[in-house]
Amino acid sequence: MEIAELQPFAYYFFRVSPALIFTGLLWVLVKPEPKLRVLIYILLFVLFRDAMTGAGLWSLGSVGGFWIRLSNSALILYLLGLLSLVLVLTLWKFDIENRKWIVWQKGNPIPGIVTGILASLLIAFPVWALNKSLSDTVPGGPVSNSLLLPMLWFSLVGNMYEEFLFRGYVRGIAEEKYGWVRASLISGAAFAFFHIFLATTVTSIGFPLLLFTLWEGTICGFLASRFGLISSTLAHGFGIWIIASGTV
Repeated sequence: MEIAELQPFAYYFFRVSPALIFTGLLWVLVKPEPKLRVLIYILLFVLFRDAMTGAGLWSLGSVGGFWIRLSNSALILYLLGLLSLVLVLTLWKFDIENRKWIVWQKGNPIPGIVTGILASLLIAFPVWALNKSLSDTVPGGPVSNSLLLPMLWFSLVGNMYEEFLFRGYVRGIAEEKYGWVRASLISGAAFAFFHIFLATTVTSIGFPLLLFTLWEGTICGFLASRFGLISSTLAHGFGIWIIASGTV
């Protein structure tokens, strides 16, 4: 392994470190209320995700269709997935007051797992249909087969953090007030809302990205309401993996 391979990850960590420092300072000075903490977690997620673009750890585009490409370093993909897993476990362990919103599984796990995997095809379908209508070639360029496994790790574990926030905290808080149907829709709308900066400033994809995230977030919202976060995480993770693998 060459040290140079880790330079993009080090640069990424350097870019997000001020937010981590000031968040820690905020916790020391005054512990925010539970629901305010959820908002802070989401804002940190937006920073973590969008800083990946500037650090070259992933890319999105709309030339020739809609495409997502992840880092071409397996090591970086594994490290980013591990970072996401640490964030999820840390929030689960230490934010006890908000833990009540997190429901990993409802009922028999098998239907949730199967439905989640099948729903990933539904998530990826509009991207496949759009790209197929525009060109016979897959936009975004080819992806090495050697990256498929680390990409799957990152897609599943990395997106677990998003599911934890939006289908755990946001959906759970909304369900208490509005019921599970509206809560599922609210989690999808909130998910799309927090992609506005990515769609309009970090990239120039614009409204199509927001429509996709609304579609994806709503599907995952209903899965989480019916089966729990494991199901919605599988749908989200496999859906992104299909798109990023260069097969659609």
